[in-house]
Amino acid sequence: MGRTEGGMNTKLHAICDSHERPINLFAAAGQVSDAIGARAP
Repeated sequence: MGRTEGGMNTKLHAICDSHERPINLFAAAGQVSDAIGARAP
C-alpha cells in the first residue's frame, strides 16, 4: 500500500490473454506508474 493525501492507496495491475481474461494479477503501491508496474514479474 502507498500513502497518498487521502490516505492509503493500492493499484491493481492485470496481465490478460487475447480474450481479455486476467491471467496474472499483482498489487503495487498507489504511486507506482503503469510503465514501472508493467515491468514487474
